[in-house]
Amino acid sequence: MTCAYAPSAVRLTTLDALVLPANSRYLADHIPGAEYAEVATGRLPMVERPREWRGLIEAFLTRHGP
Repeated sequence: MTCAYAPSAVRLTTLDALVLPANSRYLADHIPGAEYAEVATGRLPMVERPREWRGLIEAFLTRHGP
């Protein structure tokens, strides 16, 4: 039996006081083929650094979209 995995993006906001970086890295390390990236923001990367955040999402979707 083979198991297929969906493309996964793990994004860490490095200034988020609620999510430890080690947790995000662990998650990325344990999802086969996961892409990991860090953004120097707090809880709202789409507000604090919208261009960078959008760029990460668009690049991921471009690589893995139909």
